[in-house]
Amino acid sequence: MIPEPVAAFTEDGQAEDEALVKLATLLPPNDQCLVLEDPVINILDRIQVGDIADIDVSYFVSRIRPVEGTPEAREQALAQVRQSFAGFLARRASAESAFDQKIEALRAVLSAERPLHAEIAVIAAASGLPEGS
Repeated sequence: MIPEPVAAFTEDGQAEDEALVKLATLLPPNDQCLVLEDPVINILDRIQVGDIADIDVSYFVSRIRPVEGTPEAREQALAQVRQSFAGFLARRASAESAFDQKIEALRAVLSAERPLHAEIAVIAAASGLPEGS
């Protein structure tokens, strides 16, 4: 933990000068960059190809699917996925169209009929329990 204020970035993604100076004091000179990925993109890829029986996909869908089956609640869940790190990376890579296709595949899964009781839906949403269990 660093007992200093959080380093800031400008809206165009550039680090403020103070942030760069702070990082230079914390990181060794031979520090290497890491590629960060969001596992959500892999799950969206599986959903897009129809692999909804995968355990990771089941868990994700159970957690992201709103208990209320209203269109508004689904849109709120989809907005949350759009705001994920995967969504940010898609925007940054100008791959929004491909990401939107993945979101549409997720929308179809979230819109599918749910053959379960309301109590099970609440437990699934809170715990990630697959809804078919």
